[in-house]
Amino acid sequence: MIYLHCFVKKSISAQNDGVRDCAALIVGKLKEAGITHVEIIETEDHPVVYAEQHVSDNAPTMLIYGHYDVQPPDPLDEWKSPPFEPTIRDGKIYARGVGDNKGQMLAQILAAQTYIATAGELPLNVKFVFEGEEEIGSKNLPTFVETHKEKLAADFVYTSDGPMLSSGNPYVLLGTRGMLYVELKAKGSDFDNHSGNKGNIAQNPAWKIIELLQSMRDDEGNILIEGFYDDVEAPTDLERQLLEQLPFNIEELREQVGDQRIDLSKAEYYKKIML
Repeated sequence: MIYLHCFVKKSISAQNDGVRDCAALIVGKLKEAGITHVEIIETEDHPVVYAEQHVSDNAPTMLIYGHYDVQPPDPLDEWKSPPFEPTIRDGKIYARGVGDNKGQMLAQILAAQTYIATAGELPLNVKFVFEGEEEIGSKNLPTFVETHKEKLAADFVYTSDGPMLSSGNPYVLLGTRGMLYVELKAKGSDFDNHSGNKGNIAQNPAWKIIELLQSMRDDEGNILIEGFYDDVEAPTDLERQLLEQLPFNIEELREQVGDQRIDLSKAEYYKKIML
């Protein structure tokens, strides 16, 4: 439990509260674990903690991604214990950032430390990238990756910052969804018009946006934008078989989402969430 103080360090990226101090703490933990190369790499805002343990040119390389920043703890009166004073209740640690993402991040560092202490060396090359801006959109991460392509080269990337099965059992997802942000602008008249005098005459840009959005997908949720599916690979028979082995409970899903109207089969659910 000597690592509990890692959760005490404030690292609220949105408020720039304690972020740099927390990065320095992570550097110390990586060095304690026996990782030979550890550094802080500056960005335009909050720094990235980078570490590397090179075992052999012939060994595969795993890159572990995580983040050490957290969301603000407000509203404070909803907490049963102070957010930056780790408290153990019913065998679980409660503090801001425990599950997102400091707990997993520390588990990875401790796993490396345990393996090195037990076996003398890791079985593969490992790189660690811990950023301090995930909770504010990772705004400097694309530039960081572009600038350090060679440093970040790896055979696969591992991150443990996602959902849990309802049973509480751990599982591994072999991929993750991306997101596309699009900003739409529509313009009507050059200035405001009174609806009583010019209603139905002056165009309302809000309706133009609605009509545009409606044209992008059909009633079944299929995207109608030309070329949208051009590079999408169909799942293989093996992938479909593996998906059929995953657990699925429609009642639990409705409860988790908070919508009793959800009506999906197992195949439909996993197609939407994974394919």
